[in-house]
Order: sequence, then C-alpha cells, then structure tokens
Amino acid sequence: MQQLVEETLELQVRDVTRQNQYKIANLETGWSVGELVNGLVSRMNLEPEDSEGRPHTYEAFLERTRQHLNPSSQVGDVLENGDEIVLQPYVAAGISRQQHVNC
Repeated sequence: MQQLVEETLELQVRDVTRQNQYKIANLETGWSVGELVNGLVSRMNLEPEDSEGRPHTYEAFLERTRQHLNPSSQVGDVLENGDEIVLQPYVAAGISRQQHVNC
C-alpha cells in the first residue's frame, strides 16, 4: 500500500520593520498564500488596523523574486524551501481618504 506524503516547507517570515520575525517549519504546501498570510498576521501580533481604525490588509512579498504573491496562489506553486517572505500592509496609492468616502 502506497502512502501519500504531504510536502512541507520551511520559511522565514518578517514584517517590514524587521521587529517581528517568525520561522515556519513543516508548512503544508496545499495552503493558499492568503490563508498563510491571514494566519501569520495574528501569530506575529501585527496591527489589524491603521492609526485611523481602518482594517489593514497584508500582502506577502517574496524576497527571492522581489514580487508580491497572489493571495490565491498555492504555497507549493510559488514558494521554495528556505524562502523569506515579508508581510506588508497593502496601500492603495493615489486615493485620498476624502475621495474614498465620497465614492
């Protein structure tokens, strides 16, 4: 009888300030990047809201490729063992708070 072996990865994760760093061992590759990020935000005690009380949305930036990862991508498709990702708050550039309120 053949057993299925779930692939796992080890990753280094940090926030943009480098004050919060986290090492992940045995991360299952079937997770989506969005699921990974959501789980890490709470584990790393990152701010869920900005200074004005608006919720933060975090993105994963992959140091190896210098690109943001799509939240719907599967971990096993975009990450490699030993990769470092940076959790960054998503910033919608070019729109002021007043413009956003009037939309």
